[in-house]
Amino acid sequence: RRLSFRSVAFTLVALFWGLALCLVFPASASAHASILNANPTGTLDTSTLFGFLAIALADIGVVFWVGAQLWRVFVLQLIKEEHTEQRTILRHMEQRFDRSFSVLLLLLIFVANIGVLVGHGQFGLLWLIQQVIVLLALVAVVVTTRLTKGSEQTSSEGAAWICFILGLGLLCVMALSEAGANAQPFSVLADLLYLLAVSLWIGGTFYLSLIYLPVLDGYTTSVQTHSLLSILKHYSTLTFTGIGLLVVSGLLNATVHNDSWNQLIATVYGRTLLITIVLFFLLLLVSISTIFILRPRLAKRYAQYQMASDSSADDVEVHENSETFTVSQTKVLEQHVGQHSKQLSTILRWEPVVGVMILLCTGLLSVFSGTLQSTVVPTAPASQQQAA
Repeated sequence: RRLSFRSVAFTLVALFWGLALCLVFPASASAHASILNANPTGTLDTSTLFGFLAIALADIGVVFWVGAQLWRVFVLQLIKEEHTEQRTILRHMEQRFDRSFSVLLLLLIFVANIGVLVGHGQFGLLWLIQQVIVLLALVAVVVTTRLTKGSEQTSSEGAAWICFILGLGLLCVMALSEAGANAQPFSVLADLLYLLAVSLWIGGTFYLSLIYLPVLDGYTTSVQTHSLLSILKHYSTLTFTGIGLLVVSGLLNATVHNDSWNQLIATVYGRTLLITIVLFFLLLLVSISTIFILRPRLAKRYAQYQMASDSSADDVEVHENSETFTVSQTKVLEQHVGQHSKQLSTILRWEPVVGVMILLCTGLLSVFSGTLQSTVVPTAPASQQQAA
């Protein structure tokens, strides 16, 4: 029931932001659009490089912060309901993000947007709405952090939902801003689905690596493994949702931006897009191996270790496939569990590196989109060709 309610609420909030922003969307210039049109040659001069860095930093900050809000609503709350023994770990995770990352990420987004404005100017109403949303989120986080400072409490579920709604609004504004004033509806939808997909998938890897795993380091191998298996079970839902949205957004973007397959090779945009696709497939391969190979292998070893440790504690022989677990075998199983858990954690820690590379390539795609227009060569009318 709770999951169904969250899904319905997620859809309603997204529709609300989309309709509201479409009503106030002005026919004003977009800084992202000005970057695209100003660089048809595919070169990185000083101004374009500054704009690329500002866009990339803003995207990384938004993906991480929005991804954290998605984690809170769709992962952490569900685990709290199903596994009460993990509430201490989850509380430390939320505290770590609120007190060490949330404010810094929002300040990064705010300053990076100012950098885009300074470098390319005239953002209009969309830029103001985006900055207002960031400031509102910053106020909400600061107030919540002050109220819970010096205690073991975390932000309330209401505060988490406020940040979640503001995060969706931020994605909607960014989609409209990147598409430009004269963009097709499919282009806006593709940008919004892409931002939501990378927030679910790449933002989730950021949260998993930088927030969850450092908190987990302070616990025993048994607690780490049990928590890791439970977290990955729910996180896989976010991963596959992000992958599905990414496929849809990619098809829409290909329809909008690519007039021919030749552009993938003939333009800097196309070559950058190919690199981005390769990186996405690399991250997809790692995610699939994590969910379908490494996690099941760890779960099997952990189940065997639990049976062996329970038999040792009760001084009762436990048979599995006609084999008896001895004390030495229990220690060996514990070592195997620790090794598999460490291997899985190491891979999860390195996933965000590929995610950052993907977001940097996305920034380059914004810079090099102007090269698509430069490949379109106007042809003379048939009457003029006959006259010639």
